[in-house]
Amino acid sequence: MPRSGNVTKPTALLTSLVAAFAALALSAAPASAAAPTSCTKVAAPSGSDSAAGTAAAPYRTVQRLVSSLAAGQTGCLRAGTYGGSALYMRKPDTALQSYPGERATLTAFLEVTPEAPRSRVSGLTIDTSGNSNSVGTKLQADDAVLSDNVITKGSEGICVLAGTYNQAQRVIIERNYIYDCGSGVQPDGSHNKFDHLIYLSGTRDAVVRWNILSANAGGWGVHMYPGADGTLIEHNIIDGNQGGVIFAGSGEGSPSDDNVVRNNAITGNGPRWNIESSWSDGPPGTGNVATANCLYSTGQGQPSGVSSGRGFSATGNTVLSGYPYVDRTAGDYRFKSDSPCAELVGDVVAVASGETSTPPSEPTPPTSTTPPPAPETTPPPSETTPPASSTPPPSSTTSPADAGGADEEKAPNPKRATKRKRAKKSASRSRSSRTDSRSRISNVSARVQLHR
Repeated sequence: MPRSGNVTKPTALLTSLVAAFAALALSAAPASAAAPTSCTKVAAPSGSDSAAGTAAAPYRTVQRLVSSLAAGQTGCLRAGTYGGSALYMRKPDTALQSYPGERATLTAFLEVTPEAPRSRVSGLTIDTSGNSNSVGTKLQADDAVLSDNVITKGSEGICVLAGTYNQAQRVIIERNYIYDCGSGVQPDGSHNKFDHLIYLSGTRDAVVRWNILSANAGGWGVHMYPGADGTLIEHNIIDGNQGGVIFAGSGEGSPSDDNVVRNNAITGNGPRWNIESSWSDGPPGTGNVATANCLYSTGQGQPSGVSSGRGFSATGNTVLSGYPYVDRTAGDYRFKSDSPCAELVGDVVAVASGETSTPPSEPTPPTSTTPPPAPETTPPPSETTPPASSTPPPSSTTSPADAGGADEEKAPNPKRATKRKRAKKSASRSRSSRTDSRSRISNVSARVQLHR
């Protein structure tokens, strides 16, 4: 049922996705008893953890599958649903994916731990609706890759959290469809804005590209807080969330710096902004740039939806007079043929669906020195909750020991010493403080099908 804000939820959303993937699996070449060379070990709903882990004698659980892998090996899941409360990838250079030509669904909390650098999770449906952990997927390893998945939390929490107790350098999140993670209303009826599609916390040089990030009433499409540095966010569709992209920092001297948001379609996010910042009474970030994006808003700061916050520049963006999509209501996020976004952003739907390969990334543009846009006349909405980034990511319901690391609320701050040094060097710079419903989830068209 619709609520206030920008987001409605059609009941056919997940059903249409499952049907699309089922059609893909049926049209694929039938799998033989011998596993393809891409699968080192295999698990299936009909398997046994005492089996050999082959296609003919598969394991039963995902944990047994990933624990059996050595560096350079891939574990494949036959079609079906794999439950459990939690799953941990702890081996470096390993991969977890669906069996070729099939689609597996994972409902367990998944963490790629710091001991698993260069690991990959791809080609899965990750639906952690009903899982008691407040986070769906957690990336703590350097060079971890999350790609070609459909991910949701069913309005119950954060979908993807990278960083926190480990810095998580060079994480790549690409070609995913991530939607409906948090609710705009907490159980006690108060406003909620802490459940994001992608939450980057203390990361370094993360890349977020070629994703469709939509329909999240509980928070932002991409939230950088605190101390998320060097992020590249490009070629994404970020539509219909409570907020689009936010550069943020804590009040303890850990702003997010040197992040680039470019060549995205950022549209229809509210009641927050398409692009904004929040520094929780601490120093604003430096070197943050939003450029060459397609922007449209019917809410705050319309039609661009860019706030006047400090700590980032917004220049060279294309501001639209309406939505650029073929049929946004039906979830068809292809760009209209006459939309400038087609060239500026690229065919995100085709790339995310596997219809075309991912084009090479452009070089990171230089940091802009142009001041941020002038203040909007529309004031931000009044809220009963703290500033947008005044609290750390919520701790998961699993104990720190079970989760493979420290509780997020007690996470170490790897940047504090560096930030103090930087603050001394830039003492002349102004450090003024600034603080900064689920009513529409877009139907996803059958074109958003992941072929991998």
